[in-house]
Formats: sequence, C-alpha cells, structure tokens
Amino acid sequence: MVALSLLLAVSLTLGAGWYFIPLWLPAAAKMILPADVDITFTGRPGWRQGAVILPGFALNRPSCAWITARDISARRQNGAWRILAGQVTMDSACAGERAADVQAPLTWATLDNALPRFTLGISRLTVAPWQSYAGGVELEHLADGARLRYRNGQLRLDLALRDRQLTLNEFTYTGETVPPPLAVPAPPVFKGPFGLPDTGAAAASAGAPVMAPLLLSGALRIGITGSMTLSPQVSLPPEEGEMTAGLALPDGTPLNAALSWRQRQGELVVADGQTDIRLARLPWKISGEDLQISDGEWRWPYATQPLSGHIAVTLARWQGGLDRLGVTARMNVLTQGLRGKANAVLTVGPGPLRLADNALDFRFTGVANQGGLSLSASIPGQLRGVITDPTLAMLPGALLRVTGLISEVLNISSARLPLAGVQVSSRGLSGRLQAILLANAPGYGHFTLHMDGRATDFLPDRGQWRWRYWGGGNLAPFEARWDIKGRGSWLANTIELSELSSGLNQLNYGLAGVVAPRLSLTAPLRWRRDERDPAFSGVLVITAERINITRGGYLPRPALTLRMSGRTPGDFNWRGQLTAGAVGPVRLNGRWDGQRLRGQAWWPKQPLRVFQTLLAPDLGITLRAGEFNAQSAFSAASGQGFLAGGHATVGRGDVWVGETRLRGVALGLSYRLQDQRWLLGVKQPVSLRIDSITTPVALNNLAMGLQGYYPYDERRPLTLTGVDVDTLGGSIHLTPLSLPQRDAAVLSVKSIEMSELITALKPKQFAISGRVSGELPLHLNDPAGYVRHGWIAGDGSMALRLDKQFADAIGSRNLATGMAIDWLRYMEITRLRADVNVDRDGDLDLLAHFIGTNPQINAQREVRLNYHHQENIFMLWRSLRFGTTVEQTLEKQAAATPAGTARGKK
Repeated sequence: MVALSLLLAVSLTLGAGWYFIPLWLPAAAKMILPADVDITFTGRPGWRQGAVILPGFALNRPSCAWITARDISARRQNGAWRILAGQVTMDSACAGERAADVQAPLTWATLDNALPRFTLGISRLTVAPWQSYAGGVELEHLADGARLRYRNGQLRLDLALRDRQLTLNEFTYTGETVPPPLAVPAPPVFKGPFGLPDTGAAAASAGAPVMAPLLLSGALRIGITGSMTLSPQVSLPPEEGEMTAGLALPDGTPLNAALSWRQRQGELVVADGQTDIRLARLPWKISGEDLQISDGEWRWPYATQPLSGHIAVTLARWQGGLDRLGVTARMNVLTQGLRGKANAVLTVGPGPLRLADNALDFRFTGVANQGGLSLSASIPGQLRGVITDPTLAMLPGALLRVTGLISEVLNISSARLPLAGVQVSSRGLSGRLQAILLANAPGYGHFTLHMDGRATDFLPDRGQWRWRYWGGGNLAPFEARWDIKGRGSWLANTIELSELSSGLNQLNYGLAGVVAPRLSLTAPLRWRRDERDPAFSGVLVITAERINITRGGYLPRPALTLRMSGRTPGDFNWRGQLTAGAVGPVRLNGRWDGQRLRGQAWWPKQPLRVFQTLLAPDLGITLRAGEFNAQSAFSAASGQGFLAGGHATVGRGDVWVGETRLRGVALGLSYRLQDQRWLLGVKQPVSLRIDSITTPVALNNLAMGLQGYYPYDERRPLTLTGVDVDTLGGSIHLTPLSLPQRDAAVLSVKSIEMSELITALKPKQFAISGRVSGELPLHLNDPAGYVRHGWIAGDGSMALRLDKQFADAIGSRNLATGMAIDWLRYMEITRLRADVNVDRDGDLDLLAHFIGTNPQINAQREVRLNYHHQENIFMLWRSLRFGTTVEQTLEKQAAATPAGTARGKK
C-alpha cells in the first residue's frame, strides 16, 4: 500500500511538473542563459507518437527578440536525438557581444563531448537582416563527426567536420547582388552542459548599432571548395588548409582564387579563369596579434589601359574582434598616358576599425594619366559610421583636378572639383557639389563653366540634388560671344531644368547674320524617370532681334517656340510655331524617337508684302500684292541625313522691279531635299506664269517650267522645260534646256513686228517695219560661244526709212556718200537674212544681208545692203537702247562704201 501511494505521488509530481513546464523551465534556464536573456513558451508541451511536441518558444532580450522557434518536435531514435523545427527566426543585431569573463579556452574535443548525438532539421531558418537568404538547414552531430547542409534559391552550403578536419564540399551563390558581408563577432564563450553562448548584456543596450548590409549590384556567381585542419582550440585560427574559389563577375569575366596557408602564414592568389593571367598575389603572415599583407601585387589588364600596383595591409589585434581591430593599409595604382607615367596612392589609417562610431582616416593623392587627360587628386577623408554601411567624408582641402585633351576639338585647361564636405555612403552623395571648368576648342574659342549645388543622399533616381550653373565664352568662327545661366534639380526620379537662358551677342555665318539670338525656357524642362509611367515635357523659345542677309534685307524679330511632351528625351512629340514680325506664324509639329526626327510645317496664306524686308532697298523691288502659302515635311537621322519635301504657291502677285512691273505672277513649286540635293518639280515641273511684264519692250503671258536636280550632274540634270512669251506682236519660245547641257536649246523668234521694237527703243535716226522670225541655238557650255549659226529672216516685205535730217547730214559730206544715202532714205526690203553668233564674252556678231528697192528713185533697181554689227549684248541688255549704235554704224558705212553697197561695223 505504501509503494502504491509512493508511485501515485511520484506520478502526480511528474504530471504537475510536465503541466507547469512553461512556468518553472524559464526560471531554471536562467542558470545557463546569459543574464539578460529570457525564455518564453507559447503553449504547453505535448506527446505524440513517441515525440515531445512544443508549439514554440522565444529567447528575448529587453529591447529585441533574439531567437524565435515554432512547431518543434524531439524524439530519441537510434541512440540520438532527432529534433525538427518548422520555422526559426534570428535577429543578428540582437546577438550581443562576447562576455569579458573568459574562464578557460574551449576546445573542439570538449565541445564534441559536451554535445549529445543529434540531428537537427529546420524547414526555414531566417536571419535578419538577410531575410532574402532564408532556407532549410540540416545539422548532424553523430559518432562519425558533424555535418551542416544549407539550401536556398541562391545559396548552397555543405560542411563536414571530423577530427578537426573541416571539409567544404560545396558553397555556391548565384544572384543579382553579392551577399552582404556578415558581421563576424568574436568567438563566443560557452558555459553550462548544453554549451549555449554567453554573449553578455552590454550589446543588448538601446544604443547597440543595427548593421545594414552593403550590397554590390550585378549578377554574380561564386563557387568555393576546400579543406582545412582546425586548431585544437575553438578560438584559434585553423592550422593549415587550402581553398579554391570560382567567381564570375557581372560582366562575365571568370576569376579563380586560391587560398593556402600553414600555421601563421599563407598566400592568396587571384587569376583570370580563361587566360590564367595572375591578377593579384597577396602573401600574408600572422605576427603576434597582427595579420600582415606585405609586398602584395595586383593588376587589371581589362581597363581602357592596363592598371597595376602594390598593396600592403596590417590588421592589428585581428583576433580580438572588431572592437579592438586596428587597420593600416597602403595601395598604389600606376597609369600611363600621353603625358607619361603617373602614380596615385591610397593610404588608410593607422586607426581602429569598429562595428560602429568609426573615424578611420584615409588619403588619396597622386596623378593618373589616361590618353591625353591627366587627373591629379589630393583627397583627405575619413571612414565614418557603421562598418557594414560606412560613410566616406571628405575633409577640408579635398580637391580633384583634371587637365588635358579630351578629343581633337576640346582641350581642358583646368577642371577643378572641390570635394571638401562631401559625404559618400550607400544612401548616396551628400554635401556641396561644385565644378569649375576652363576649356578651349581649337579653332572655335575658349569658354568657362561653373556649377554649384547641394546634394542630400543623392543617387540616380534617389535623394535630392539642386544646382545652378553659369558661364560663357566665344565662338571664333561666328565672331560671337556667348553666355549661359540657369538652375536645375534631380529630386528622386525627376530631373528638372527650371531656368535656362543662353545666347550670343551675334552670329555671323555665310550670307546671314543673326543679332542677339537667345534660347530660354517658358516652362521647365522636366523628365520623370519612372519605369511604369515616364514623362518628359518642356517649352523652349529661341528669339533674336533680327536676321540680316548679306546683299539682301533682314528678318525682324524671329521667334521659334517648341513644346515637347512624351515619355523620355529619346521619345517625345513636339509642336510649335515660327514668327518673324508679320511673317507667319508657321505651324510646326513632329516627333523624336531617339533615332529619327520627323516633322511637318504649315505656312498659312498671307500677303507677299510681309516679305518686303527680306529684299535690300537697293534692289529696287517692291512687293505690291499677292499671296503666299507653303507646306513641308522633313526627317533627319544618323546615316540618312536630312530629308525634306513639300510645295509652295504664289498667286496674284504684283511686283515692281525698278521701272518694270510684273503683274499676275503665279508660282507653283514642289520640291524634295535629300543628300543635300534638291529635286525641283517632283511630279510635274515647277510652274511660273506672269500675265504681263511692263518694260520698254512689253512681255505678256510669260510661261516657264523647271524640273530636275540642284546641284545637277550628268545623271541628275536640271531642265528648263520650256519658255513661252508673247511680245512685239509675235512670240518667243525656248525649247527644253538641260544642265549640264548636251544638246543645244533653240530660242525661236516668231513674227516679231519690228515697228513695235522701234517704237519701244525710240531711235530718232531711222524707222523699220515688218515682221521677222529666227532661231538662235543656245550653247551654254560650248567654248566657241553661246550662240553659233543663229539666224534671223524677214517674214515678208519690210520697209526702212531714215530720218531726213540724219540722212542729209551724212550725205552732205561727199558726193559718193550722198548718192548711197539717197538709195537708203526709203527702202522696201524684199529679203532679209542675218547670221547671228555670240561668243563667251557676250560679244554679238551680226552679219545681215538686205535686198530691196527704193521706189522713190527707181523701183526696178535692186539695192543690196550688207550690214555687219558687233555689240556686247550684256551692255545692250543693261540699256535696252541701241539707236545711237545704229546711227554710228550707218554713218561709218556710208563714208566707207560706194553707192549701192554699204557696210557698217562698230
């Protein structure tokens, strides 16, 4: 009975203890847990199919949750514990630091004996702040050693430990970013039978830093294998080992790395995986408490020029953790350019490197040469803040300077970038950003540009950067001075040019001179760089006081307004208008797609008078009436050049040219421009019609056509398709004339009434009546002359009458001359034939043969007159009056020839 009572009491005690585990176990765990760590349970333990079931527990510090676990089960199987967990979450920032009261060194043998045989499986282990690398864990501690496996979409790890021989069977990483550097704390101190780490309470205070990961963007692939022999003590480094790694950089470059060491010295070698070119050799050794890399070498042959240098690093007290680590480093880089060899040196420290609150000095000094450029730097600075997210602060005196030739058209005299106060971190740039550029473009001129602004945590599409800019210079080819000023910003993903004013005092080029052209903004130029909803907009205005045309007129107050709207600067539509005083507005619209500029222009119908200012006053041209309108389309792209096409019309034009009036002017012009060549008259010839031209010789119903290319060549000629005009009671017609000319064009004169010509010329000495016709072959390229073998002939009977006073004056000189002149006082011409030639100097040679009678003397006697006339037709066209020339010719002829025959020559 006593035994039964004792058994019942023990059963009740065990049951009560099991039931109240959530109450008494946390208090008991205090004996082995760090002083500031508490354990709490969610739910009560259970028993299912031979396994202890625990809903969950958490290890907490006052300010954070260190470890939480859920869905835990444990069972005894085959002489070992089998522990399973559904999800375990750890916060590395809550791990704390090593306690200072180290009692005895921990050995791997002690740890192996202290731990029971077990297998641990965690379906999902998450360690903050590296949640993206969460995955499954398998940990075994059995009689034949320990093994750790980890699986994740990006990471794979397989480690095996047996008798202090650690073998890394597999470590692979594939991802878009390099895994962030893990914060490696000092070796933990274990106490108690279960070997839980005592990390101390100090680090769990509210001021403990939260380490942010430092990431490197770009696709990366890493694979590492190897083995090492561990030291007997856990806290000491491995005695010897060899590790090999394969790495593929974001640009696809394969690298191989080999790390080997024995006792307290070793070497790290990095080589190209394809060519076996050694890129780095870092021999290292441990001296006392210091890890030293001395006589290290590196080179990088894949840049625009091969780079190389040496490196030396000393890590003092490297086994004491980051709180005691001291760093001294020196690295140089050698470059060579057109200015010779150059050397730049980066020095770091000496100083401590901590988890937080760093103030490690560094300095970058020296010169780097690349091509024709030379970069000199003197940049003192400090590495500040948390080691996993440091800030590089530039100290007073930090300056970057660039000089040299960028290209054949730009030479930098001096570019200065003061960097004092600038801070660089993973969040971006902060501080005052300045630049001062002095440069010159050979053959164009020199200029100066200034930029001054301030950035706050700025990276492309992140943070803020506001700036202003100003400058100026000269443009020698255009005899101009220019200036520019404005303001802008880059806020988050939006770039904005809020102010812009740029212009020249003048711009002289070719036959045009622009007075005070200027470019400005009437609405900010704004680009929102959003992948899902990008936007680009702005309004530009280009103005000038006037445009002067050499040997011409001027265009008053030209102004071009362009409105842009679209997605990016490489994808937008534009529209605008062009005005110049009363000219316009010409409406414009088009599109730019990053490769091709397309557009259209519409010129509204407006009076011809608005173009009067384009004509120089000394031309004597007055636009009295008429209308003009035009339309054009154009396109420009690299490799294609500029293309344009369109049409223009002029109607009901009324123009005065000196004393000449052109009425009823009508022009129809279609054109195309490609490869700097014009095609005039695309589908049908350019048409010009003028109802009447009032001159001393009246011209009516002028019609002419033009079709072809300009500039012209043998394959692409320019053809004057025909000219027709009514004048002097008859007509003039020109057959097609092609340039370059292959065949002669024939100028046909048909039934010209000579009396009308004499009336227009108004000679007082003679009069002639009757009609003539003829043909003048035109040879524009013939060295022999413009007109060869041309002829003029009378259509029928004609009459010649000399003025009485003129004839008497000539005839009174001598008897022979008087008799000859008497036959010519009145002559009825029955036949007229003249041969016409014009040489390259414009000298006309006319040989005329007249046959007729003088009925007043003897109607039966035939009179033959041979007349030779020479005249420069260019001078003749200027005057359109040649009566005096005829007078002088007749006078000389009468004085030199016998009666019945007369010759005249000038």
